[in-house]
Amino acid sequence: DYRVETQGIFVTRQPGPTKQLDPTPRAIDELGPLISAANDWAVPESFLRRLAYARHVDGVFTTLRGGTLTRYLPTGPEAIEVPRAAAAALLTEVFGADGAVYTEAARILERYGQG
Repeated sequence: DYRVETQGIFVTRQPGPTKQLDPTPRAIDELGPLISAANDWAVPESFLRRLAYARHVDGVFTTLRGGTLTRYLPTGPEAIEVPRAAAAALLTEVFGADGAVYTEAARILERYGQG
């Protein structure tokens, strides 16, 4: 659900958190530094430092992020810690995705993201 107000756009997920979006128009040259930072291993907030996968599984939004499997149930989030060694198999079993891709991404993160 979303509301558009003068203060911004408010998105409410059920279940899930509320998020406020800023609708201010941006010029493409303003986005360059943000895009560069998102793709820079030296920036701690870079998406390159996150191993994450998300999709709806049996009608429930489910994520695997940083070793935590979270199902966003109507009663609230249900989180389960996943050992790193089990993450690839879980990705295949729960999400139907290629676990080998996760394994390779974890290797790349280990090689470049921890430096």
